[in-house]
Amino acid sequence: MLKVENLFYTYGKNGFSLRNITLALGKGSLTLLLGPNGSGKSTLMKVLSGLLPFQKGKILLDEKELEPEELRKLCSYVFQNPTLQVVGSTVEEDIAFGLENMGVPRSEIVDRLNAVLEQFDLKKLRDRDPLTLSGGQRQRLAMASVVALGSRYLFLDEPMAMLDRMGRDEVLNSIELMMSYGVTILVSSHDLSNLLTLAEKVLLLVNGHLEAELSTLEFVNLDQLYVEIPISVQIAKRAVYPEFLHFVPTLEDLKWH
Repeated sequence: MLKVENLFYTYGKNGFSLRNITLALGKGSLTLLLGPNGSGKSTLMKVLSGLLPFQKGKILLDEKELEPEELRKLCSYVFQNPTLQVVGSTVEEDIAFGLENMGVPRSEIVDRLNAVLEQFDLKKLRDRDPLTLSGGQRQRLAMASVVALGSRYLFLDEPMAMLDRMGRDEVLNSIELMMSYGVTILVSSHDLSNLLTLAEKVLLLVNGHLEAELSTLEFVNLDQLYVEIPISVQIAKRAVYPEFLHFVPTLEDLKWH
């Protein structure tokens, strides 16, 4: 289990971007990270993946405190636009690049590469330029690279932004596949329609502070619960979770204060 305790992050002279963040991510689970624009969602995921150094607090794996360098070996962050992470001229080269940097033996690189190309339905695209792929295909490539590297934690920043229905389905299938391998996933997304059925819990981040941590059932039925949080959420009362979820809220249903 990955734990975060009393974490603070700041840059520049404008004060803290993340304040006193405490949370836990269970193995093989999916957690939704919600909040208004500018609340610090992307910053939090970059800190957790070791891309940004935090000033105070702890990040622990199985009670062992981790430094940013160790986090980078365990965790992967996928940008909202995965094209920003493309480093190879073909799909095959893009996946192999990280493995080569890790010093993985060539024979093992070939085995891992062939495995993830098969698992993520990328075999027919192995010689394609990643920049010519569709949005859903690029997200699948980014996640295939994570599995090839053996990352245990994946942080997805708006993975369904600007995707059509087919692209969203591709991403959802890839997320389910990674969860089946025991990969722990944290997702920031404005598209909750399908992710809520996979999520274990929901984190609500406002102005760099974690205002609430709710089970998915609590979140869906938040308007019926007697809980005090500084966020008003309007959700239909007929919501039932998980097997009979007839209504799922989108961010249009959320009123942030």
